[in-house]
Amino acid sequence: MGAQSMKHRYVLLIERGQGLLQGFFPELPGCTTAGATKAELLENAREALQLYLEDYALRGEPWPEGSEAEEMALVEIDEQEVSVPASVSPARKAN
Repeated sequence: MGAQSMKHRYVLLIERGQGLLQGFFPELPGCTTAGATKAELLENAREALQLYLEDYALRGEPWPEGSEAEEMALVEIDEQEVSVPASVSPARKAN
């Protein structure tokens, strides 16, 4: 019988960029990817993840801890809902 493999889960955050979907793994600094479609992005993400983790293995380092997240949600809040002193300007996204 072969060695039992362990499954590792990593969260991929996806953002819409300039004509592409961009993805990054918060637990893996510098591990990013992109794709024209979600299917392409996910395929590229798997490849990026493999390369990233192969680098750890080649250096003899243990893999970074994966995510235990069962579900994720995008939470939106209006800046008027946040109470801040008048002297502080709320963060604004550049257009």
